[in-house]
Amino acid sequence: MEPNKEVPYPPGFFAAMAIDIAKHCFKYNTNPVQEMNFNDYVYFHSQSGKLTLHVVEYDILRKIVANPKQEQHRMDRLMMVNEAGEIFPAHLPNIADVVGKSKVQAAIREMEKDDNVEYEGITKIVSKLLMDKIDSKPIIPTNGPIYSLGVAGFKTEFSSYTNDVLFLQVRSPITEINYSVFRDQFIPDDLTSRYQSVSLCPELDGNKKKLDIGVAVVLWNVQRITRPSFVDHFEQIVATHNPILMIVTEVGATSTNCERILAKLGTTMSWRHDAGGGLLRGTVVFWDPQRVIRPC
Repeated sequence: MEPNKEVPYPPGFFAAMAIDIAKHCFKYNTNPVQEMNFNDYVYFHSQSGKLTLHVVEYDILRKIVANPKQEQHRMDRLMMVNEAGEIFPAHLPNIADVVGKSKVQAAIREMEKDDNVEYEGITKIVSKLLMDKIDSKPIIPTNGPIYSLGVAGFKTEFSSYTNDVLFLQVRSPITEINYSVFRDQFIPDDLTSRYQSVSLCPELDGNKKKLDIGVAVVLWNVQRITRPSFVDHFEQIVATHNPILMIVTEVGATSTNCERILAKLGTTMSWRHDAGGGLLRGTVVFWDPQRVIRPC
């Protein structure tokens, strides 16, 4: 495809400003719709292919924050089943997800004053005071800007516990895309400022085949792939943008659960999981093996 040939954007999307080669994403999701009602799920231990009922402790949220590494590995065996009988790795809210959210902090203070905290549902994990204040359902954009990717590259910073997704298209001749991901970065003197830095560094080599103009690249801070919405959102992004490369940060799952979840995608894209560490638990890179060689 010739570089000067016009390539249409997906319906509802448009070119970002030509000078934009960086984007800082530090706004929390304000969607009032909750991802899921944690208390309506029954939790089971998975051992040797069998599910055994498991009572989740009421203080599991504080345990996750106090010792995230230990809890993550314990949750490799923890599955959740909803009323429809759907089974998938347990997704639990993490108090660290809501650091800096004043409404949640106020609700926690109210709980500490009251000896009789009220709960609703099968499993008593999240109190009534917190139910509508944590874990908002992510919204995948169906319109908005698409950033240009050329030899100047592109860089973004995703604040932890946000749900941003950025769309890019190759708009000038390049032959390969190198990338780097730096997790658990901090703004000095602000412990609530953890963020992921993702950089794309394209190259143009006259001896190699150029990537087609208009092919898409997606950067997505997913805030844990254990979310029930992850599979649908992944399919929505792929169907709309048909990316050659997708970098997913803040995976929030160990390698075991990552493989369980990604097996549900049914995608033809190849993928690689970098487990990483800390509360955010790694990165997954997807690529289309029919159009690009394994990314580096």
